[in-house]
Amino acid sequence: MNHSAAFDALVSFSDPLQPEVFAVSLVFPASSPPASFHYYAPRGTVPGHFFVQARLNAPLAVKWMDSFEIMDPGGKTRLGWGVVLNPVSADPKRVKLKKLIPFLNGLAGTEKDMLRAFIAEKGVQGAQEKDISDFCRLTAKRLETLSRELEEESQVRILSFSPLFLVSRAGLEFLGDKIADFVALFHGKHPETRGIPLEKIQARFNAHPKIISLTVKHLERDGKLRISNGIASLPDFEIPLTTEDEEILGKMETMLLRGKLGTVSLGEIQREFRLSSEKLDGLLSLLIERKKIVQSQDGFFLHSRWVDDVVRKLRESGKRRLTVADFKEMTGLTRKYAIPLLELLDSMGVTRRKGSVREIL
Repeated sequence: MNHSAAFDALVSFSDPLQPEVFAVSLVFPASSPPASFHYYAPRGTVPGHFFVQARLNAPLAVKWMDSFEIMDPGGKTRLGWGVVLNPVSADPKRVKLKKLIPFLNGLAGTEKDMLRAFIAEKGVQGAQEKDISDFCRLTAKRLETLSRELEEESQVRILSFSPLFLVSRAGLEFLGDKIADFVALFHGKHPETRGIPLEKIQARFNAHPKIISLTVKHLERDGKLRISNGIASLPDFEIPLTTEDEEILGKMETMLLRGKLGTVSLGEIQREFRLSSEKLDGLLSLLIERKKIVQSQDGFFLHSRWVDDVVRKLRESGKRRLTVADFKEMTGLTRKYAIPLLELLDSMGVTRRKGSVREIL
């Protein structure tokens, strides 16, 4: 449990017309610390109800909806009551009331209102189970029930149940807009490059990797991003090509077709056509997008016609299972190149690894 020297609360005074008081004593079940109030704003139009920051002389362990009585500094006269809303309060000088008051209004509502407001406040960081447990006294079972209800209402997205990890839908949408803008800006600065690596998007935005991954998937599903081999680009983006570029593409394709697998290195292509690394990457990506070539997990580039020929041989072999030795004999490849190609065929759904053999699907 967090110990805090200041928390946000909703307070109400016995006399609605009583002037605001600042020095008080707060009576909790196990302690009665002296405190002072910093007033944020009245709560709506309810007389005598205020959102305040309670400042304590020493840190105290409190959680959401812990109740207390408000006494005069001497502890003799009861002035009113209060409930803890936000157990750990920020410096009032840095608080924007336009944002804080809606947050406190949410915390002053039902359990579901509280959870919705708490998750929204966490933004693109998301709310993890420990964060929520430190904030309130709800059981894990109750939190899961509320989370499911909020997800059904399209308010939040549950990233995991054990431990519970939640993010607001609004946070995902906000992050999605920022990522799309970031990719568009990248295109403007690097028109010769096909897009930006996903790891650079992760590094740019201060969000949990699961949230970045989910946001990118949503953008791709909604047609706002195109993802290819770990590179993100806008769906309508095309690298501007000259006539010379198109000629180089044709020659690159011929080299890869002639070289089959592994016999043509990227260095050879780069030297042959005097390309920068960025230009080479962009042209290879175009060949992939045009379905002229495919790339294995190990980075080998193969001409699609050659891959199709290998797939045809497998399907016509009459075999249901295939060893690495069988595959090497069929293709004439060494183990160094046979294994990456088999892994590519696995990813394409042509074969499936089962122990030391592959099933031909």
